[in-house]
Amino acid sequence: RWPRCMPPRRHSGRLGITTTTGDAEGEVLETRPVAVTPAQICAIAERFHGEIEQLPPMYSALKHAGKPLYAYAREGIDIERKRRRVMIHALTCTPIDAEHFALSVRCSKGTYVRTLGEDIGHALGCGGHLTALRRTAIGRFRIEDAVPLDAVEAAGLGARALLLPVDSLIDDVPVLALSDEQAGAILHGQCAAVAGQPPGAYRLYQSAQFIGLGELLPDGLLRSRRLCAGTQDG
Repeated sequence: RWPRCMPPRRHSGRLGITTTTGDAEGEVLETRPVAVTPAQICAIAERFHGEIEQLPPMYSALKHAGKPLYAYAREGIDIERKRRRVMIHALTCTPIDAEHFALSVRCSKGTYVRTLGEDIGHALGCGGHLTALRRTAIGRFRIEDAVPLDAVEAAGLGARALLLPVDSLIDDVPVLALSDEQAGAILHGQCAAVAGQPPGAYRLYQSAQFIGLGELLPDGLLRSRRLCAGTQDG
């Protein structure tokens, strides 16, 4: 038996129809009858756990000869692509009715979720495409903690309080507190000597102010990799 239908806006996949883009915005390529059960949908989805191979879609930003694939696709040109290996850490495929399913994925960088939806439809023998796609998290950042853009705009000068500090993006990188002399050298494009720390990448701070990213070399010299705008002197 099919579960009770969810509202249409919750549908993320449609079986039986393939499109040029792998989503609802593309032109219909083929329509096929759908004769699958909820158990078959769930069983097929299990095949896509773990490391899988994907063929990057033509409607993607992946570049060929310096030009994105979607530009070739719009010109009707098909470019040969190499299959890529990606990791599907978690996958939930929930049947909604005889033609629709909801898909929840936790995956590695480089995964094409539209292609995943297409591949599930292909494995079921009827084809398919995504009708909705929404990223709910990236790393430790989750959609539940996000602030709508209109709220940021409405806050005006107070919007800064709604934003996370820039160094929250790299809080997995170790911290290196610099003296004023060391920071001055880094901010002027020079190297600074640092003792007692292992080589590698560091978040750099001067008097608790984040100034950028640096790399400590095996010889104990620290060089800048990226500096925050507005921190350079002069």
